[in-house]
Amino acid sequence: MVPVVPRLRTAIAGGTALDKDIVRQVVGSLNDLSARAATLRDDSNLYDAGLSSFGAAELMIELEAAFGIEFPRRMLSRDTFGSIDAIAAAIAELRAAAPADAAMGAGR
Repeated sequence: MVPVVPRLRTAIAGGTALDKDIVRQVVGSLNDLSARAATLRDDSNLYDAGLSSFGAAELMIELEAAFGIEFPRRMLSRDTFGSIDAIAAAIAELRAAAPADAAMGAGR
């Protein structure tokens, strides 16, 4: 697995909009999909393209590091990591929930 380019981590941390191209670059950093990432459609099934269960775990870890998020147990499924579209939707959901979670924690 090739680590995500540091400037991408900086851009994400800087609050830029979620970009499927960045998700695609993370997907492309995996040995399972490195040769195919550029040709995948956003709705292509990553498992059909060669993503293994080990690759899915690597993908989750890289996405968590790149986006500064943590996937909750309820999202640890083939559906969440099945396509670039699905990954982007999961990340958007987590980002939308983050302010609400922080507000609830501040009231404690």
